[in-house]
Amino acid sequence: MKISTNQVDRTWTPRFNGTVNGMSASADNSEVFAAGYFTEMNDQRAFRVARILDSAKKVGTWEVTPSYLPDPQTREKRVWGFHFDVQDAGSSVWLGGTEHMISQYTKNEPMTRLSSSITRNGGDFQDLHLNGNNIYGACHCGDFLYQGSGTHDYAWRGSTVTDSIRLVAAFDKDSGKTLPEFAPTLKGKSGHGIWESFVDSNGVLWVGGDLNRSLGENGVQQESVGFVRYAPRDVTPPPAPSNLTVTQSGDNDQLNWSASGEAGARYHVLRNDRVIATVNGTSYRVKHTDNARYFVRAADANGNYSASTSVAVSGKKAEQPKQENPKQENPKQENPQPKQENPKQDDPKQEDPKQEQPKQDNPQQEDPKQEQPKQEDPKQDNPKQEQPKQEDPKQEQPKQDDPKQDDNKNIVKPQPENPIQDDPKQEQPKQEDPKQDEQPQPENPATDDQVQPADPNDDLKAERA
Repeated sequence: MKISTNQVDRTWTPRFNGTVNGMSASADNSEVFAAGYFTEMNDQRAFRVARILDSAKKVGTWEVTPSYLPDPQTREKRVWGFHFDVQDAGSSVWLGGTEHMISQYTKNEPMTRLSSSITRNGGDFQDLHLNGNNIYGACHCGDFLYQGSGTHDYAWRGSTVTDSIRLVAAFDKDSGKTLPEFAPTLKGKSGHGIWESFVDSNGVLWVGGDLNRSLGENGVQQESVGFVRYAPRDVTPPPAPSNLTVTQSGDNDQLNWSASGEAGARYHVLRNDRVIATVNGTSYRVKHTDNARYFVRAADANGNYSASTSVAVSGKKAEQPKQENPKQENPKQENPQPKQENPKQDDPKQEDPKQEQPKQDNPQQEDPKQEQPKQEDPKQDNPKQEQPKQEDPKQEQPKQDDPKQDDNKNIVKPQPENPIQDDPKQEQPKQEDPKQDEQPQPENPATDDQVQPADPNDDLKAERA
């Protein structure tokens, strides 16, 4: 059909020996790809697939290896290796078919397989649709999808990645990998799955077939009657931030940057290509790392990331030598302290032996011999302090003696000086007499000096008599 004239092009007349399930043309209409149950086109071999060239007069080389081969000994007669749909994707061609396989092929001659995936149970891929860089593959499958596998039996053995699938999945048209962020949950009544899918002018994906339940946006199961639609999410990244700088502030790296142009954007801080923080503002402080490489990128509410800023590198820590100097000064200040403490500790050690010497004298036997005067010394000390108080009565006695001694002037003048000096010596035992009646008697004979001055007194008394 020519779109320009809305008429059938009767010159384009390929002839197949079987049913054609799907067809897809290249963007420039230079070639057309077909898939189905056929094995020949225009009497040329075309097993289940065909590449149509030269106005349908030539078949290109395209041999597809099916995921399942019948056992020749059993002479299995069922139809195998057929395909339901084909999709031109620009640089490659995608196939969806029996035995649960979706696959990708090059356009170069001969066409060879680039990638393939197989579902675990249920099965066949029944519809393919291209939208932008995504290929949507629909099936009557509801279990797991094994990426990298190419055989129906023991599909998990050759798998590199395993994803879940619920009747429809999305793939990157160039790499052939699944897009796990698109993971709808659909259920049907009879298990026939989805037979058709397309994306409208508003970017909404529509899928239709054997459907009666689906998982809504709020995560609640909802009733669906024959079809489900998925609105496009925001895939436009926010503008990138700019002017990233890093400066050292003590033990930290201080990062500052200019904001993104999108309101409500958040910022991912990356150090050495790894995200270390997500912040709302345009600054961030983190513990310093020598020669760290910092980047910042903006992110919106839908998880779209902007390009990263230019790299900002933190140098080596400049404050390290400053911190090392006080560390070296501390031991210098600490060294004199123990030197001063050592003599302080030695002084009590030297005082101890000084105090120990009298302790060694105490056990000697000389001390008990001298203990009596040592006990008298504190007793004599007390009267020495009391002497000024008791000297008055002592001096009054000589006043009474003075008239008696006036008669004998030659004797009284020299004698009162002796008794005055001797009185404190002799009065001390007199004061001790009331306290110790028996002690002065042994002390008087022990000192001959005190007995001699008593004799002239006796002579005076005899003369007076």
